[in-house]
Amino acid sequence: MLYLSSAKRWGRCALLTVCCISLSKSLLAADEERLRQFQDSLDSVRRQYRIPGLSAAIVKNRQIIWEKGYGYADVANGITAQPDTPYLIASLTKTFTSMLLMRCVEQGSLNLNDPIRNYTSAIPEPGVTVRHVFTHTSESRPPGEAYRYNGNRFGALGAVVDSCHGTPFRLALAKSILDELNLLDTMPGKDAGTPSAALAANFSPEALARYSRTLQRLAKPYVIDSRGQAVLSNYPQNDVNASAGIISTVRDLARYDAAIDRSLLLRAETQEAAWTNPINSRGQVLPYALGWFVQRYGGQRVLWHYGYWDTFSALILKIPDRQLTLLLLANSDGLSAPFSSALGGAGDVTGSAFAMLFLRLAQEPGVLAADAPALGSNGVVNAASFVPIVSPGSWATIFGQNLAAIAPPGRGWLAEEIVDGALPTSLEGVTVHVAGKPAAISFVGPGQINIQIPDAVPVGRVSIRVAGPTGSSESEAVVQSIAPALFTTRIGNRDVLVAIHADGTPVGWPGQMPRATPARGDETISLYGTGFGLTDPPRESGRLVEMAPLASFIARIGDVAASSDFGGMVGPGLYQFNIRVPLNLSGDQVVFIETGGITTQTGMTIAVR
Repeated sequence: MLYLSSAKRWGRCALLTVCCISLSKSLLAADEERLRQFQDSLDSVRRQYRIPGLSAAIVKNRQIIWEKGYGYADVANGITAQPDTPYLIASLTKTFTSMLLMRCVEQGSLNLNDPIRNYTSAIPEPGVTVRHVFTHTSESRPPGEAYRYNGNRFGALGAVVDSCHGTPFRLALAKSILDELNLLDTMPGKDAGTPSAALAANFSPEALARYSRTLQRLAKPYVIDSRGQAVLSNYPQNDVNASAGIISTVRDLARYDAAIDRSLLLRAETQEAAWTNPINSRGQVLPYALGWFVQRYGGQRVLWHYGYWDTFSALILKIPDRQLTLLLLANSDGLSAPFSSALGGAGDVTGSAFAMLFLRLAQEPGVLAADAPALGSNGVVNAASFVPIVSPGSWATIFGQNLAAIAPPGRGWLAEEIVDGALPTSLEGVTVHVAGKPAAISFVGPGQINIQIPDAVPVGRVSIRVAGPTGSSESEAVVQSIAPALFTTRIGNRDVLVAIHADGTPVGWPGQMPRATPARGDETISLYGTGFGLTDPPRESGRLVEMAPLASFIARIGDVAASSDFGGMVGPGLYQFNIRVPLNLSGDQVVFIETGGITTQTGMTIAVR
């Protein structure tokens, strides 16, 4: 079995690709018209507030569904603003600081109720905690009673990041967020583009070259004079701190936003804590949570932050229950200055004309609406045979509509979502319960979910419940003690078994698939399936597994018994069979594997020459 490891990789790929096909969906004409109207209205408001250059994007279900650049990143040279134009994002930096601090909370290296004086002398008042500075409530008496936005005091949290991460703020930011998320057009401070020798020593040559290229494309800073003309000014800040200084693009911020919603930076419960409004001793809800403004509009929670310098401004506006985000970056103060009394003063995003354009758009039906999931009739099937019979520990596919609030086709699990060998039971906010027990999920898409049936599920008809950001839906599945099936792939109008040679290339007729060649007599090939039942020793569902053989099985190719040197589980719910092809066979040959008196699906063939 020298080729078993490569066979496992190819088989797992088959599991995650052959069974994860869903149809893409284009925007309806009415949806496109709504976005066109939003686009025109946004430009009109931009012109009203004399913004030289504006970049914008709307993210839905972790994907950019609309992006646009308006005006000029460089007026004198006629360089237009684009979705990949870098800007100083001002106080949107505070949301990144929130991620760094909450990661420390999550890891147990920070208590938000610690005195801020433990970390810095910048805020010497007694009784002020990290939490008070974090929530802009440190200036009331007593602390925690009243909100007052103060970016300078918030900057003191950089010392807290230095301490709990064990590295300076800038390096923690670059390593833990920018590099981790591959934000290639995002810089930890403008000076990273032309660094001193001491600063350059902290970064790789590749990172420094990237920062230099980003700096060359940075939008120019403008102030608006008394005649409403854009006048070139100076950049407001050269370095970066906990309060401001990051350079980014709306495209990179969309990646950052998607990572937040995928819980790649923080666990969902930690992020939820950061999005929970503080309440003072009189029961008043204060507007600023832990690095984010949080309020309600139209019955839904809204998360946001603004950025405000005299030469740059920014806005991130999230509607988490709708999986919607608006991102705006500008090279003047026009996104924020006209609304500063509402944004920073009262903590009310509805005071912004730009925000209201988006919030009204989000209230309309159509492309930004989120429909409840619906499971199809007989929508729970064996992931290999697509027969509506499954078994404990087997992989199953759920078909339906609106099953996940994610762009087609969807996505499979990520390596970081497998914790201590346990497969994720939630992807994109979607969970599945089988007979009340959580199921491991390998793929979610709008029309399809792949799950592993939990071990302790009774035989018979059992409940299936899919729940996610847009609601929940229930159906039933038929469970047998075993439901063996082999994985197939669709070629033309035929289903052909997934089989590979010892060198990892696929078995098939030339032209059917890349590098395909027929099997030959006396050659050992590998087949893959699910639902074959218990191994010896037994393996637990929902976890990564070591190889474990089946107690017994019978393989046949072309109605001739075929010998095998291995048959058993090689991955969670995934079985591999190394089968020796009998001599004197040619053409398309039917293959069966039998275990416990039940055979795999009929009519499945491999190419033999």
